[in-house]
Amino acid sequence: MFQNYFKIALRNLMKNRVYSVVNILSLVIGLVCGMLIIVYVLDEISYDRFHDRAGRIYRLGRKTETAEQVVLEPLSCAPAARALMTDFPDIENAVRIRNTGNIAVRYGDKMFYEKHVAYADAPVFDVFTFPMIEGDPGTALTRPYSAVITEDMASKYFGIENPVGKILRFNNQHDYMVTGVMQNVPDNSHFEFDMLCSMETLAAQKDPDLDNWLSFGYFTYVLLKENAAPEDIQKKLPAFVRHYIGDDFKVQGKSIHFFLHPLLKIQLYSHLEGYPPGRIVQVCFLSMFALCIILAGCMNFMNLAVARSVNRNREVGIRKVIGANRKQLMVQFTAEAVILSLISMVVAMILVKWFLPAFSTVVRQQLTLDFTARPELLLYFIGLSLIVGIVSGSYPAFYLSRVHPADILKGRFTAGARKVRLRNALVLFQFFTSAVFIIQASVFGIQLEHLRDIDPGFDKNNVLVVPVSEENIRQSMDVFKKELRKEAGVTCVAATSTLPGWYIPREMKIPQGYTAEQMQIMDDINVDHGFIPAMGIEIIAGRNFSEDITTDPEQSVIINETAAQKFGWEQPVGKTIQYSTGSGQFATGTVCGVVRDFHLASLYRVIEPLFISNHAGRFNYLLVRFQPENVEETMDRIRHRWLARYPDHPFEYSFLDDSYDYYFQVVEKVMHIFSYFIFLTIFIACLGIFALAAYNAERRVKEIGIRKVLGAPSLHLVLMLNREIMLLVCIAMAAAVAFFQIPFLNPSTVMPYFTDFKPVVYLKSTLIVILMALVTISYQSIRAAAMNPVDSIRIE
Repeated sequence: MFQNYFKIALRNLMKNRVYSVVNILSLVIGLVCGMLIIVYVLDEISYDRFHDRAGRIYRLGRKTETAEQVVLEPLSCAPAARALMTDFPDIENAVRIRNTGNIAVRYGDKMFYEKHVAYADAPVFDVFTFPMIEGDPGTALTRPYSAVITEDMASKYFGIENPVGKILRFNNQHDYMVTGVMQNVPDNSHFEFDMLCSMETLAAQKDPDLDNWLSFGYFTYVLLKENAAPEDIQKKLPAFVRHYIGDDFKVQGKSIHFFLHPLLKIQLYSHLEGYPPGRIVQVCFLSMFALCIILAGCMNFMNLAVARSVNRNREVGIRKVIGANRKQLMVQFTAEAVILSLISMVVAMILVKWFLPAFSTVVRQQLTLDFTARPELLLYFIGLSLIVGIVSGSYPAFYLSRVHPADILKGRFTAGARKVRLRNALVLFQFFTSAVFIIQASVFGIQLEHLRDIDPGFDKNNVLVVPVSEENIRQSMDVFKKELRKEAGVTCVAATSTLPGWYIPREMKIPQGYTAEQMQIMDDINVDHGFIPAMGIEIIAGRNFSEDITTDPEQSVIINETAAQKFGWEQPVGKTIQYSTGSGQFATGTVCGVVRDFHLASLYRVIEPLFISNHAGRFNYLLVRFQPENVEETMDRIRHRWLARYPDHPFEYSFLDDSYDYYFQVVEKVMHIFSYFIFLTIFIACLGIFALAAYNAERRVKEIGIRKVLGAPSLHLVLMLNREIMLLVCIAMAAAVAFFQIPFLNPSTVMPYFTDFKPVVYLKSTLIVILMALVTISYQSIRAAAMNPVDSIRIE
């Protein structure tokens, strides 16, 4: 029986080549998209699952509440880890991890800036599964100034030498002994370190934050015991916070809460201040597009199968007469669809292997198609193909198997209105989806251009950015800045704690006229007196910081005009703002100037009240504005100055406009993915109506011949053949336009700087879809209308 089904399926493929190619191509495109998304989603949900006890590991998060805002952050205080182990018997272990900035690491003649260095407690290898290649994981981080490095870092510094026992020098100040080598941290991990240093080092350096409950700079992870309930621990955390730090936060007019975040949900479900959001939205977004494309391919199959069902009615009638029941017929037609889907799967797998590197680049993840390492991938692909085949063949099988054999053999069976309605509904859905995607892409494309045209409020061009996180560089920065100002081509030199478009800290302040219970959240940035002129920021009231006024670092602050407006200050200069010094104490700064609003954070966020301080020694970046002429010579002189003063530190730099435009580059990559999906959706829809138009022209060829004999012009015949499908396309476009009138779908709800361009978008998208549909079906219509009427009438 199944052999017969297979033969019949192959015969139908060969007999109806045009429709077979359309069906296979539609299914191949859908399966390629589905397979790519399967690889991507499996990679996303695999994050951090390589740890043996991943299901019992939780990260301690922090929620800070004020009268105006709730802020969620993943950082906690250093003493919390040991206190949690003491107060909660269900916690088996706890470790702290503290990231560092750039560190200049030297071994012999080799020196590199390392960005992925962290400090960790000794039990880190008991909680997490980071296999050690060399060294003892139990003792590797028990002593001060010890470090465990990854395979890649070991190869970079030591080549084929055994790194254990070797000394690495940090920032030309401290020596760290390599006590172990671990395997590289897998790509599917939210950790990014290449080196772990002993937390005992910070204790030996008497870091005050280790005992400070009000300093939040540590990631704390807890390992629960077997069968421990995280909900029970969560219920007790409020009392834990009140016991240790509750009173301190009441004084500051805010409350703090700790919460446990499962390790396995960090990648997808984190939505924390200052950190990339969880990717669940992106996963759902791409999965939705893939599903739409797969459905479009299935609809093409259903549409063409039902449209051509009349050609197979006699086969169905004969099978029923000789004893076939409805169930057997449904199995036959479904099996044919599954066979077609499996053939498409083979082609799709070849294409996936080809497209995967480009797709990996766009989603910024290293995706691989390795069936030996991940055999479940093949099972998912086969499962997807079977589902696509069953879905595609289900309605044709149901439709063809229900007819009565007597009606078929006597020629009384007709298509009926139900088949026409189904065909129209499928075409409507395909073009509605295509129109929605095109409109959405147009909205974001024009919005991206609009964001690029927004004046950021500062001049981002011709500014060199040099990281200066090392303490010895910070101490001599003032002298180095004076040296740079003397160089030809350098117009201004400044220092800052952060850069526009990067992470902007937000802190609680008490403006004049407000009480401690009415603390206000403000963006916080620390700069020197050269920052405002170097960035081309306009001062609209008061003055800039001055190096001639020695009291500015302790007593003066600058705010933006949004802060002045929010606080109701008509004359802001001279007003005071109280701010935390980081140790539970408050200092007072007097507003000496007001700057015009500029976009310090992402353009996806409105400009917030800004607090600009001038504390010396808290700078992370050096900014050098240079003239656009002779840039290479200017860079050489700056590099020479740097190496002359800091010979033990490599000269690393970037340009401010590149770092600021990185945000737009990420959005553009998303737009590229979006564009590919849109093209494929429209292409499948056009494939479907192309085959449908061919079938309609074939079915009405004798009618066309008679109309031509009676004098109907070719243009009238073309319009007649196009009218039905074009009407459906126009209805689909109208439905898509109405779809975007739903309030919560309006992009302005998530874009604070949204530009209104709806008429242009809708008109452009409508013309694109109608033109593509018209070109697709007109070929068949013109071909049918141009046939010789004598030949048309003779066709049997």
